[in-house]
Parts: sequence; C-alpha cells; structure tokens
Amino acid sequence: IREIVGPAVRIEVDGGMGPETIAIARDYGADTFVAGNAIFGETDRAEAIAELRQALTV
Repeated sequence: IREIVGPAVRIEVDGGMGPETIAIARDYGADTFVAGNAIFGETDRAEAIAELRQALTV
C-alpha cells in the first residue's frame, strides 16, 4: 500500500490489532493503528499498551 500512495498519505488500520498483527501492519506500511479490544479488553491496560508499543519497536 505504501508503495502505491507514497509517504505523504497516512495509512490507518482498524480492527484486530494485537502485538502480532500490529507489527505485520507496520511492515506493510501502516503508520496509524486503532487497537480498541487489544487495550480495553485487557485487565491491565497499561501493560497492553506497552506490549503494542514494544511490538512496533522490534
């Protein structure tokens, strides 16, 4: 997708974003992520956010 739209267009992915899928979406060019259930479906929301951030830095 990134190759088609170029660097000036933001690519957002919404739905199904967890630690594994967020990294895959990033690798395909996404730069904005909506991770509702991955955060709000967890008891420790801070830890869930930390895991998502970690997945994006690997």
